[in-house]
Order: sequence, then C-alpha cells, then structure tokens
Amino acid sequence: GPIIHHAEIVPQFEDEKNHRLNFDNVALGLFIFSIGCFKKMMLADPLTTDAQGFFNNVNNHLPFIQSWFHSIEYTVSYYFDLSGYADMAIGLGWMFNIKIPQNFNSPYKAKDFQEYWQRWHMTLSRFLSSYIFRNVYRRGVKYRNYYVASMCTFFVSGFWHGAGWTFVVWGIVNGILVCIASYRNKHNMKTPLWLGVPLTFILAVFVRVLFVSNTFTDAWYVLRGMFNFSTLHLSAIKDALMDNWDMWLLNLFGLAICWFAPTTKKMTEHFKPNWKYLLYAATLLVICLLNMDKVVQFLYFQF
Repeated sequence: GPIIHHAEIVPQFEDEKNHRLNFDNVALGLFIFSIGCFKKMMLADPLTTDAQGFFNNVNNHLPFIQSWFHSIEYTVSYYFDLSGYADMAIGLGWMFNIKIPQNFNSPYKAKDFQEYWQRWHMTLSRFLSSYIFRNVYRRGVKYRNYYVASMCTFFVSGFWHGAGWTFVVWGIVNGILVCIASYRNKHNMKTPLWLGVPLTFILAVFVRVLFVSNTFTDAWYVLRGMFNFSTLHLSAIKDALMDNWDMWLLNLFGLAICWFAPTTKKMTEHFKPNWKYLLYAATLLVICLLNMDKVVQFLYFQF
C-alpha cells in the first residue's frame, strides 16, 4: 500500500504539468521519505527482529512479562513497518509530482475498533469497502445488514492476508469487534477517551497475536501466558528489564510516538522547503544510512 484506484493515479501520469521537475515537491517528498525510512529502519526493524525471535520459539510455559512485552512490541513494530513503507511511497510520489493518499492516521489513538479500522491501512479499508462491503450492504433495509456486510468484508480480508486459518479467524475477530463498536456507537454507548484508547490498543494486541502466531496452538500459549500471573513477581520484572533494557526503551519510545506524536501528514501541513526541514531530513537519512546493515524485509512483502 497505499492501494490506489486507477482513476486517481492515471490522470496524474497523463498530466503534462507533472512531467516537469518541481523542487518544492521534491523537497517535501524527501522529508516524508526520510520520516518513513526512520520509522522502518530505526523503529520497526529492531522491534520486529526481537519480537519474531519470541514468536518463533513459543512454548507451553510463557511468563506474564515476556508474553505481554513481545506482543505489544510486535503490535508497535507492525505499525511502524507498514506506515514507514507507506510514507516512503508517498514521499517518492511527491518527488515525481504524484499525490498518493494517506494510509495511516494514528490508529492506536482510536477509542474503539470501528474508529481503529477507519484509521488503519485506510486505502485497504477503502478498497474492501468499495468492492465487498457496499455490494453486500443495502442502505434502507435493516441495520443488521451492516453487520453481515462487515463480517463478510473482514472474512475476505483474513483470506487476503493469508490462506492459513489463523488469518481467517483474525479477520472474523476483527469483524466482531467492529460490529460491537458500531452497535455501541449507534446506541450512544460511548466509552470515555481515557478508557477507550488503552482498551482498544489492548484488543489490538490480542488480535495481533493471532496474526503473527504460526499456529493456533502458539497463539493460545501466548494468550495464556498473558494471564500467567504466577510468574509475575518483582524479580521477574527486574530480570526482564535488565536482560532486554534497550528493547524496553525502544518499545516505550515507539508507544509514545503512536499515542502522542502527530501523523506524518500533520507534520507536513506547515512544511517549507528551507534549511530547517532539509536538516531534519538529512539527519534522519544519515542515521538510517549508518544502520543499513540491519535492514529487515518489509513485513507486508509476503502479502
């Protein structure tokens, strides 16, 4: 992604004005690209490597701390991997005068799962809505058709991500959570922001465990480990922090960005092609270049 319809991209290719070099657009594109590159290389890659090491070696007796930490770690890394990739694509588009739509809008700031999917991989949601949801849902009938259309859409989304049953169940669970949120919103059963945001994030973590786990058994072991309170004591917390302190700090830094930092689109609203923004972009790119030996393949490459 971003997933783009031919009607919004082909006219831009055909517009002769876009065939000429625009230094302002090149500067803006370079700035956006540098942000995406930093997200991918400095946040997503190290967090992904650490988290996948855990999920590739799941066993029947997982501690509470490690189960929660690595599940959150993968949830954070997955966002930075995808949004970093999208920012890089959007940045490259600007360099060639091509406008590519925003793909992520701070999804972990969502207060319920319906809003979460309005903010997460927005072009995929738009694509699925156009070709599946709208063909199943019929306005003016009964509201339950919304639920049927939503479940069908997320069922297909699960298959789209992979033929494994874990992906199918992942899609179904997402559909159920979206339907619950939609029902609550329709009946004005509002959750306060201070509770809705962390609760939605925790649900996203649970769902992401299904997505990343190789088998249902692995997913069950991890989810069970999250409630293995017998392993929760001060010495376990201390050992976990000491053994992996750098990843704890990076994970916390990533969470802070997810919850408190503006989106890349917001950061570019006041962009000017001046030395200040050039310095920002150059600094991020130099940091990335110095870490080229640690690059990990994009997680979405398999899809």
